[in-house]
Amino acid sequence: MKNINNRDNMSDFYDAAWREWNDMIVFSPAPRFRREWILSRLVRQLPVESLLDVGCGNGQFLCEAKRRFPQIRCAGVDISPVIIAQNQARFSDMEFAVLNIEEAVLPRQYDVVVATEAIEHCANMPAVVEKLASMTRRTLLLTLPCGPAFPIDQHCGHVRHYR
Repeated sequence: MKNINNRDNMSDFYDAAWREWNDMIVFSPAPRFRREWILSRLVRQLPVESLLDVGCGNGQFLCEAKRRFPQIRCAGVDISPVIIAQNQARFSDMEFAVLNIEEAVLPRQYDVVVATEAIEHCANMPAVVEKLASMTRRTLLLTLPCGPAFPIDQHCGHVRHYR
């Protein structure tokens, strides 16, 4: 897998990366903990009719959300056309779209919008947060890495980390 040197090639990078990252997202303790933490907060927001996962990757969070809350209409967006096509094939009861959140938004709002470990990949974070908020009816929930950005983080497209 090559490094992201040119931000115009991000979707190509993530198309290739998801071939390698699937097991890590499903089984690694940190992503599992984040999903559980977010789902435990979602219980406090009920009733929720709609949920959007921005940077949905392989759809693991949406799969777990739908299993726990079958009444919620789930949708996911990602910059990778390959992973979106795979998600559409795997999860026929959910909506998916290719979206670069730095450039566009969906034309509707969702009760809850989640962007977990996604916006650290964006160069203009304030503009991205505004875009996310424009799609949010009630709750916007973000997670992002803190501490130093190591070379592996930069290799994976992280623009910045926070304290």
